[in-house]
Amino acid sequence: MIGVNKISFFSAAALLSLIVACSNGEDTAGVITETESGQTASVYLAGTVKDPEGMPIAYARVLFTELDSNHHTVVRDSTEADADGKFSFGKIVGCTEFNKHDNCYIVRLLAKAGTKDAPLLGISRTFNDMNHEDSLDIDIEAGAPATIVLHTNYLDQATDKIDSICFGGTFICATITDADREKGFITITDVPVGTLEEMYAWNSKYASNRRFHHEILAGQTYFMGSSTSGYAFDSTKFALPTKVVKFMDSLGLEPQIVNLPVPVMVNDPKKYDRLVDEHGNTYYYAKVENETQANRLWYMIDTLGKDSTKARWLNNGIVSGSDYWFFSYHMDAAAQPGTTFDDSLFAKHHYVDRVCVMYNSPKEPVHDGCTIEGEYDTQDSSIGISFWITADAGSFASEDSTASQKVILSAGNDTAGFKIAPCEKDPENICAQVFSGVDSLDTRIYGKSKALDGKRHHISFIIYWKHVAIAIDGETVHSTDMKLGEKFYEGFAGIQVGGFALEDLFIYEPDSRILNASEKDWTRLQAWLMAFYEMQK
Repeated sequence: MIGVNKISFFSAAALLSLIVACSNGEDTAGVITETESGQTASVYLAGTVKDPEGMPIAYARVLFTELDSNHHTVVRDSTEADADGKFSFGKIVGCTEFNKHDNCYIVRLLAKAGTKDAPLLGISRTFNDMNHEDSLDIDIEAGAPATIVLHTNYLDQATDKIDSICFGGTFICATITDADREKGFITITDVPVGTLEEMYAWNSKYASNRRFHHEILAGQTYFMGSSTSGYAFDSTKFALPTKVVKFMDSLGLEPQIVNLPVPVMVNDPKKYDRLVDEHGNTYYYAKVENETQANRLWYMIDTLGKDSTKARWLNNGIVSGSDYWFFSYHMDAAAQPGTTFDDSLFAKHHYVDRVCVMYNSPKEPVHDGCTIEGEYDTQDSSIGISFWITADAGSFASEDSTASQKVILSAGNDTAGFKIAPCEKDPENICAQVFSGVDSLDTRIYGKSKALDGKRHHISFIIYWKHVAIAIDGETVHSTDMKLGEKFYEGFAGIQVGGFALEDLFIYEPDSRILNASEKDWTRLQAWLMAFYEMQK
């Protein structure tokens, strides 16, 4: 285990000699203080130590702890339970000269039973207003020690890196090194059963405290991350496909892809929602219209490399933040001919907000209730479209078909938009045309690759800033820059499926991190499109 330093319960008794307990001879722990009214603030403290099944544990050692001025745990008093598991500290006071800087009405009790090789540990923490209560009855559950896998991304949220942490009221502490950060987590063992509610973190300049509510269960491993915590009930692994790694290696690119949507088959979509990887990154899932595979969820993988990374589904823990992806998208697993998406392709820009998200079935009317404010940034013109299609050229060649039925997918109009359709002179091939929003329209045909041969193919069409790329089954068949005009950047509504059903139609805004600033060409985008296909097929 890397970088973990703990003080066990077996050395806790030795700490008693370091504390001035100041017993008054009446079985009262600590230094007696007075309230503003001059009355002593004290209570009688008693309870029972029990195992996870609720049975009393005989002769357990119980420690009454507090925090010193540096937020480290120290022993204030200790006692031993009787044969029925009952213990008592007699009359105790809340605030002492030693802990009055802290919330001194928090009562923290630690229990230890069993042997060194098979200890039973427990913690109980409660807040008490000693001006209003005469006694406290606190039960402590003690069981097999637990383990915490603490993700380092939970720690370094301030300007400075955290070098050590302690869980308040326990002797459970750990140091954090750069090696731990590279690995993504530290493993902390011998954690007492109960509710952890505070953690103190230090760096070279200051200490900070984190308040939370984590239920630690006997003998289990608890994963604690920045947005999701809990116990793992299932796991999976992700890695870049070998074909993508070889492609990137051949181009001298670091084999790493960011923000990649990946389908995952699960046992129960209602239970399997968030995934957390070994670096504490949370993979969010997307809902899909007309889902055709009942046990499939789509996850947004933040970073995918050549080495396999394990991700876990967690439960019984803490969840914060949104459940879904943070960027605009549409997904339709079975988009029927005539289906429309009547919102702007570019939902949000710098200083621009086009408000309207409306999904319409083929026979429903289209409503344009969009409002636009702000100025457009040309770097936010990015849009991606992908889908699977199984069709042959004859499917689009019927004399009875309307012009729109002879198109695979279109958006906007012939001033600003694009169209994907069979090539006129070679209908087994797919061609794309971009209407670029300038006075002299760009009439070039992009793409032309055989995809309408009756077999199942995956099509990706992406406009990334001023660049257009088309990939068929993961292979980029066209990649070039364009001249785009103001009307194009203003966005356009009216994405419409043409005359043939599309599987897993995915309309999205590509993440700006896909390209590295140091790379001068578009090969990483080609690698992203290849990975996007390979993870779906």
